[in-house]
Amino acid sequence: MSFWQKAKGYTTSSLKTTVDAVLEYDTPKIVHIKNKTVGLVNRLVQLGIIVYIVVFAIYFSKGYAEFEDVVSTVTTKVEGFDYTNGTGNFSNAGERVWDASDYIIPPQSPNSVFIMTNMWITNQTQGVCVDKSVSCNDTVSCSEGSFSRNGRLTGDCDNDSGHCLVNAWCPLEEEDKNMTVNAGPKLLRARNFTIFIKNSIQFPNLASSFRRRNVGNGITGECRFGFEGESYFCPIISVQQIINMLENRYTFEDLATQGSVLGLQIDWDCNLNKGPEDCIPVYSARRLDDPKAKFSPGFNFRYANSWRAADGTLQRELIKAYGIRINILVTGLGAKFSFPALILKIGSGIALLALASVISDIFILYVLRQRNYYRKKKYQNVEGGASLFVAGDDTNKTKLPPQEDDPLLGSQRTDDDTSGDESSHSSVNKNRKNHRRRYT
Repeated sequence: MSFWQKAKGYTTSSLKTTVDAVLEYDTPKIVHIKNKTVGLVNRLVQLGIIVYIVVFAIYFSKGYAEFEDVVSTVTTKVEGFDYTNGTGNFSNAGERVWDASDYIIPPQSPNSVFIMTNMWITNQTQGVCVDKSVSCNDTVSCSEGSFSRNGRLTGDCDNDSGHCLVNAWCPLEEEDKNMTVNAGPKLLRARNFTIFIKNSIQFPNLASSFRRRNVGNGITGECRFGFEGESYFCPIISVQQIINMLENRYTFEDLATQGSVLGLQIDWDCNLNKGPEDCIPVYSARRLDDPKAKFSPGFNFRYANSWRAADGTLQRELIKAYGIRINILVTGLGAKFSFPALILKIGSGIALLALASVISDIFILYVLRQRNYYRKKKYQNVEGGASLFVAGDDTNKTKLPPQEDDPLLGSQRTDDDTSGDESSHSSVNKNRKNHRRRYT
């Protein structure tokens, strides 16, 4: 046989196998297995699935409810005073009283508040001064009209210092770290500053008329967060109380000297079927910035207060502000009973019960000692076109394969299987009689 004939034969055989596989049909076959071990495994798996559906999927996960994320708004107001005497490490800050208008920057910020706790102040006017960030040997090194990190170069070189001159706010800022980050916070009383946090929530899709605030009825400005009976609905909380909520133990000085970023979370878990009284806020806090950062640790920024003096010169007070930024994070979930959600969860659970049959089949076919026997009983191949015996039809009698009696499944024979063969019946009866005589 030539190569091409072999290839043709192989192609024809493969094509026939593919067509047969595509045109075959699989139908489920019910095999009633009288095995207590298999039955116990099947019932235990079903029981486990039912317990999972009822206890976890429906009860604990509230599968009977429809959910909606909270919609909220937050406003803040800070109160407190501090004083710097203008001597020693406080000399740069000057002698002054600090109130909320001085240390809250900006006055309002969406869902956050910044409290200045440390600072470096530079009083400046518009003029010409030495820029130590640009070195020079002559005027050629200072290109007129170009810009440095501090201002516009004039084109002149200061021969005494060896640096270029710039048009800028003068004198330039020269922070003394020994009076700021190495000396501790200047506004020590900031730990007792109080923050009034007003938070309103709603769930417009589940309950359009539902409204809830974290401010209780009858609350006055004298209440304080954390006292008995006022913990949940007196949102006047001090900076130190927020620090005490942090998972890691930080001191006020740890956070206030170089600044830090904290997150104050207000979490609402509301059952809308019970009403607003069951909707209670829960407060927690954590630090958001990296306390181990090597480059630019903490939190700081610069801002300026500018004015024009009586002689017409423009002046300003430049403040490098270190402080604690508190981001207020509102989370929550509203739940309301929903019959469609419950039906969907139950339907999913019923579909999951099919897993019990899969596990039981695996146990039967791969675990039991009689697995080969069960596999033969479970899977049966029926050839297409075979004529099967039909009772009462004498024209086409093709006998089915005889079915054996097996102690695992019980007797498999029926009256129909033995009909039409009287001689076999008589021989069987004769054998039974001989059997009785032998033992009588």
